[in-house]
Amino acid sequence: MFRIFAFLAALFLTAISVSSTCLASSADNIRFQLQPSGRSGQVQLSLFSGENGHHSMSSSFRANELEGLDLASLQSPGNTPVRFAIVREAGRVDCTGAGGALIATGTCTFAADAGFNQYLASHGIARPDREESYGLAMVGATRALVDSLAAANYPMPDIDELTSLAAVDVTPAYINDLSR
Repeated sequence: MFRIFAFLAALFLTAISVSSTCLASSADNIRFQLQPSGRSGQVQLSLFSGENGHHSMSSSFRANELEGLDLASLQSPGNTPVRFAIVREAGRVDCTGAGGALIATGTCTFAADAGFNQYLASHGIARPDREESYGLAMVGATRALVDSLAAANYPMPDIDELTSLAAVDVTPAYINDLSR
């Protein structure tokens, strides 16, 4: 009984700790800025979305996490084409633009993964709308996280709670440890 209360308390605290900007991101009108980060082999990606770019997120990625990215395009002197994708279970963000002189900018499109949405619905979590799918993709929500919650007999989170759990890097291993 105590573990259920501990889980619910942790879920509540994670929901509070995740910024509403991350949860309220828009899957439309996405623009990006990409530049090398201070760490070798990593880049800093900023995404701006919504009508006036009011919603934004910024994160470091290993260059190989951005599918199709050619780091040489950032180091060229001029307008070199840049293409990459963020591929996650909840969806895919495809970006195209131009780069050079250690910075690239352009636009992105988002496509939700219908199979992931169906999976969530079949596990007692509502089918996410486009904005929710984008949020789930950006925080890296996975089927494994949902499976671990079910295996531990925890209550199924709603979409915002699942987004919050993934955003603060709650892993299946953490859920398994907590359930013991």
